[in-house]
Amino acid sequence: MGTTVRLSIAEALNPQVNLGYATYEGTSLFNGVKQFLGMRYAAPPLKENRLRRAVAPLEETGGVMAKESVWQHGPVCYGVDQILLTSPPVTMSEDCLYIDVYTPRSTETDSCATSDANGLPVMIWIQGGVFVEQFNPNYNGTGIVEASGGNGIVVTFNYHVGPYGFLASDELLQEGNLNLGLHDQRAAMSWVQSHISQFGGDPDRVTLFGTLIGGGSVLLQTLAYGGNDTGAEGSDNARWNAGIAASVYIPSFYSVQDYELQYSQLLNATNCTDLACLRSLESTKSKQRTSGDRRFQDNQIFHCFLMAL
Repeated sequence: MGTTVRLSIAEALNPQVNLGYATYEGTSLFNGVKQFLGMRYAAPPLKENRLRRAVAPLEETGGVMAKESVWQHGPVCYGVDQILLTSPPVTMSEDCLYIDVYTPRSTETDSCATSDANGLPVMIWIQGGVFVEQFNPNYNGTGIVEASGGNGIVVTFNYHVGPYGFLASDELLQEGNLNLGLHDQRAAMSWVQSHISQFGGDPDRVTLFGTLIGGGSVLLQTLAYGGNDTGAEGSDNARWNAGIAASVYIPSFYSVQDYELQYSQLLNATNCTDLACLRSLESTKSKQRTSGDRRFQDNQIFHCFLMAL
């Protein structure tokens, strides 16, 4: 009996969710909110996946995914310089496609069922940063869950920015790998469609929201593929039902040809001659070779890795 009670307490404090490709452990907060932090929504964007559209996460083995702490977020994506509006300091990495989920305590991952037979409505936060930084890394969704009276779920995620998210060249155009940061966003939305029900959420009631470029992203995603929420020829499952775009900012659009000079300068700065070479570089090496180079940090020079058409 004593053992059963101890196990029940442990499960309540550290709920687990099996996503098929991995099992993640969360934590229950004293305010009635559960949080699941640092879950992969895509495979590591490294080696052959570098500078390509996000692909589904790989199956993990070995039980519950090991982290230093259930309080640990995934690393934040590199930008073109330093993160501006974050405190305390965060871990940064090229391997950064992680997602967080905040839910009220009584949802599918508990023994108590949600009061809504179809699950709770879901809000997906898209952070800002002008596509060159991430201004709101590790955005805490607990306040919104509390404000909803425990009747909503909040999802936040990282996406590639700067050269990792918006590098443009004819090579990338031919591959269909332009505007990768926007494709990361769609990958996160597709993840929500596939997995949010396991957190007690309703995939048919999803709202995107964001400010500045996050709000701009809401509009861009709504207009993408002519408003077809399954992407080009059903390439993804990034569906949602509503959007909230506040203080919207959308940067200027440029053609791929406008970026060729910048792309050539990046190749020169990294001692590369083509895209294959760039993909072979570890992020630490490419950052070292471009560190301090104003051409890759100042958003007034060469459009600073913004969207390409």
